[in-house]
Amino acid sequence: MPKIFYYMRFHKRESIFLCILQAVRRAVQVVLQLLMMKTFAEALKGDFQGFLLWSAISLLVWGVFYLLGILLGYVQLDTIRKLNHRVRQDMLHSIWIKPQQVFREKDRGEYISQLTNHVQQIETLAWKPFFDGIGDVAYILWCMVSLAFIDWILLAASLVTAVIMWVLPKYFERKIERVSEESAQAMERGTSETKDMVFGLDILRSFGSKFFFMKKGEEASDHMEGPHARMKYTRGIISDMLGFFSVALQVFSMVLIFLLALYGRIPLAVIATGSNLYAGVSNGLSRMADFKVCFTASKPYFHQIEKESSNGKEKKETLLPLQHSIQLKNVSYGYGDRHILENLQLTIGKNQKIAIVGPSGSGKTTLLKCIMGWLQDYEGEILWDGKNMRQYGEEDIQREMALISQDVYLFHRTIRENLTLGEDFSEDAIQRAVEASALTEVIERKPLGLEAMVGEEGSQLSGGEKQRVAIARALLHNRSILLVDEGTSALDRENANKIEEALLRQKGITLLLISHHLTEERKKEFDGVYGLKSSSQ
Repeated sequence: MPKIFYYMRFHKRESIFLCILQAVRRAVQVVLQLLMMKTFAEALKGDFQGFLLWSAISLLVWGVFYLLGILLGYVQLDTIRKLNHRVRQDMLHSIWIKPQQVFREKDRGEYISQLTNHVQQIETLAWKPFFDGIGDVAYILWCMVSLAFIDWILLAASLVTAVIMWVLPKYFERKIERVSEESAQAMERGTSETKDMVFGLDILRSFGSKFFFMKKGEEASDHMEGPHARMKYTRGIISDMLGFFSVALQVFSMVLIFLLALYGRIPLAVIATGSNLYAGVSNGLSRMADFKVCFTASKPYFHQIEKESSNGKEKKETLLPLQHSIQLKNVSYGYGDRHILENLQLTIGKNQKIAIVGPSGSGKTTLLKCIMGWLQDYEGEILWDGKNMRQYGEEDIQREMALISQDVYLFHRTIRENLTLGEDFSEDAIQRAVEASALTEVIERKPLGLEAMVGEEGSQLSGGEKQRVAIARALLHNRSILLVDEGTSALDRENANKIEEALLRQKGITLLLISHHLTEERKKEFDGVYGLKSSSQ
């Protein structure tokens, strides 16, 4: 419950207004019960005119009740939409601040699951039950007030019912929390497996592996549906048990009201209304008990958000722009028992252009990831103007650097949006970046130019065209340090030469470039060439 209030404080006015609407509508519902009692009393007296009058008033109040329902439905949907948006914002923030190495420890399908399935579960198990619960609390209180006016014995009986229906759910909380946690974990795993199958569809098709595709898809579905079904089944059992107790208490109330009427404590006209009001208390408390079960089931999802948000909160020092050099002192890195980098010694001066060469598997990409801060568990030191880079946050480091890799990811947006990433740049700045990356020809071939969509993951562009977009993006964002990991590998020799020349001419940047096809003449244009050896050599 406290986590629910944490999110509601961001939309305080909407939440309070929604709660007031719930209370008002339920008050009208109780008024309708009392009007029914009055109408029934007029019928028993044989007063046809009085009967018609109170029937007309009841009809008018019913109209108010349903109009309030329309307004309530709109406000509730709008408020829940805003709350869901806030939850997703927290999830996205927790992903953003997560260290790259920690981020990659979890499959991306699990993050997708959190942003979709988890938010839907929170809506089902927290927001809707909370606001509906507020309405039920109001209804219970209005019913109790009405019962107190009819006879204090009915009020006392309703209070006993309230205590019973409030205490009962506590016996089931631990069980429902456990199965809900299992369901949340299974949903993440199943989403990850489904994503894996969909992303790998082209490979499976090329080998005609339909059986494997269907089999793995079925397994992913089982992983998602099994625990989810168990959670629903458990909640259903608990709900049915609470429902039985609610019915038993209503039967008791009917007997009690009949006896009170039999002994003349209450008029006959009250029998139907009194039973309905008591049922309102009993049924409302039964729903409240079910809502408590829902809140318990929502805890694992809120705990997951809290847990994810706690990663990456460590305060880091502010990184100042590079003044002198980046130094690597005795840097070593390995994957398991295999050592990739061993005791590297390298100095990269400000605005220098350094080429990194070496055979496949020699650790060139790993070296760039260490400098970028994506890998933190290396041995030795990487110094930024003499200070250990581990004391700086990844976000600060990446404001100074840009990585251009051979595996380019483009968003399903326009070329312009993939270049600017939501920031404002002048047309001149965009044009300079386009020309320096040999992207002009690509844009001119597109009828919409910069406004052309690139397709999902850049499917409307070739590998070389995607690399040119990535290079233009890095140049446009004016990072002081460019790390290029085979960033021209998918280009023909002519365009690769153009881009390499453009990068070497950039006077205000420090360049660290990995390439397999640097000519001896090109190597001479760099300030230094650093060679890595394969770990097997």
